[in-house]
Amino acid sequence: MHRLTAGVLLLIAMLASGCGGGQAGPQASPPTDAPGLPSVPAELERSASYDTVFLLSYGDEYRASLPSNRVTIAGDSLLFSPDWDPAGKPADASQLAFALYSFPIADYPGEAYIDLNWNGAAPAQDYFIGIADPNALRWQWYSGTARFSPPGGFAPWLYPSGEVLIAVMLSGTQAHTLDSLQVGEPLELPSLPVDEIVVPDGFRVSLFAYPVNNARAICHGPDDIIFVGTRNGGTSGLFALQDADNNTLVTPGETFSIYQGYTQPCGVDYRDGYLYWSDISRIWRAPITDQFLAPPAAELVSDQFPTETHHGWKFIRFGPDGKLYVPVGAPCNICDDGDPYATIMRMDANGDNLEIVARGIRNTVGFDWHPVTGELWFTDNGRDSLGDGIPPDELNRIPAGFEGIPHFGYPHWHGNDIADPTYGGGHTADEFELPEQELVAHCAALGMRFYTGEMFPEEYHNQIFIAEHGDWNNFSDNVGCLVSLVRLNEAGTAAVSYEPFATGWQREDGTRWDRPADVQVLPDGSLLVSGDQAGALYRITYHGSGQ
Repeated sequence: MHRLTAGVLLLIAMLASGCGGGQAGPQASPPTDAPGLPSVPAELERSASYDTVFLLSYGDEYRASLPSNRVTIAGDSLLFSPDWDPAGKPADASQLAFALYSFPIADYPGEAYIDLNWNGAAPAQDYFIGIADPNALRWQWYSGTARFSPPGGFAPWLYPSGEVLIAVMLSGTQAHTLDSLQVGEPLELPSLPVDEIVVPDGFRVSLFAYPVNNARAICHGPDDIIFVGTRNGGTSGLFALQDADNNTLVTPGETFSIYQGYTQPCGVDYRDGYLYWSDISRIWRAPITDQFLAPPAAELVSDQFPTETHHGWKFIRFGPDGKLYVPVGAPCNICDDGDPYATIMRMDANGDNLEIVARGIRNTVGFDWHPVTGELWFTDNGRDSLGDGIPPDELNRIPAGFEGIPHFGYPHWHGNDIADPTYGGGHTADEFELPEQELVAHCAALGMRFYTGEMFPEEYHNQIFIAEHGDWNNFSDNVGCLVSLVRLNEAGTAAVSYEPFATGWQREDGTRWDRPADVQVLPDGSLLVSGDQAGALYRITYHGSGQ
């Protein structure tokens, strides 16, 4: 059973004192021996219990931070509970699922409300929204609605830190994922501090496209069209960017929202006239034209993937063999659920001949093929809850000529030498393919590409750029939130160095104004970087040493 913080235990005790139906349930009084509601911590600690039936959210972004006003938690925030009839018996903490969220309200302009999205719709079962009163030391409960706005706004509920505490409590037997919570009106910055991004001598960074809401995976299409996937909560879609005036700045008038209504359509790729994209358990495609205001109808390619949203968003790419490669992440932080979880799979472009290519991969959100050797390299996110410094994220390679299906360690082995405390017993390192490069622990290495352009100096050719998204719950260590460079040996078969290449999206005080999610080499040799927090794309160019 996982450790619970004192604040969580107090929350459980308060929840156990009950809530009712109707417009507003009775207020829950704190236990007599409790010191009161906890102050808002610098970071809410993740906690979960699999021995009882409640699961406190440990999603990858349940604390809001600048400058986005949407907190995307889909995939890691599964709420579940047994049958519970609020009209038939009092609520009990052992019979309810709940998640706790914290928001710095002052960061968000506009009307004071919170939108709750559950895969695009409210769950069939009853649920309740609670807001913590920092003065009366109690929870006020309201029956669940898609938009929550407490009477009198949020001002009476602010802690000294400027944050509010929101609890979501769900009943019923079916599992539901709380996709996202949105506070106030969408936030659009008048400008982004692009000049804060630091790159090596001779390189420059400019804004390529903004705003592109929750920009994640990038692919280059015909006629220099850039397609962008997203991982927004609820039902969301894709973007098509076309720099019609060829000034290397895509304006809102050149940004088109296409193919709406999908769940976390993160992955995109283009092949033989078709745009392909992911949708948790499905892969879609559509013939692409430049008629973005009325794009052609989407076609289902495959629905053969698991429906779990935990690590269910997918980065997809076509390989040099003409196959579409699709990862299936582990449906948990650490577990051993067997195939097809924790794998990379591939299939024909029409969805036929689906097969597993590699196992033991917790969650890869970026892969590419070496332009000379043709070997598949990929990033992998290490597990949580072992500590701030372990285990490392990984950069892995499937060796040429490997016979059978390689296993990269998860959930038994992490990095080069870390046996998992739960699943590592009886295993040794020589059973698995070890990483070519251990990456910074919890840097959240996502998209990666080999540099195949001609603009950058020769020393960068066929080297690997990685978008490091940054640790989701530990900003103080300045982990990730940059683009790193991994240099390979001359044969392209081993990593020889690992270093930051572009930094500055996270400041020294720990605040972040964007988070890199993917990289893409353009035909002119420049490098695009997507950022999903600000919703922007950046272009890195080279102008010569000393420039």
